[in-house]
Amino acid sequence: MTPRLKKGLMTSAFVGTLLTIINQYNAIFNGDNINWLSMALTYIVPFCVHWNSSRVKKDDMDS
Repeated sequence: MTPRLKKGLMTSAFVGTLLTIINQYNAIFNGDNINWLSMALTYIVPFCVHWNSSRVKKDDMDS
């Protein structure tokens, strides 16, 4: 596993969990229905943002 991938997964896990608790609070703690698509996107988006920004940073350092 590359350091970039590891850091992206860690970022996604931290930010995704925090945002999931905020956005799905009632579903998690009060037994409401969980919106699984929303929860999945809550983890995928931070990973994609990290991955793309690290790629851009690497490209800028190379040029």
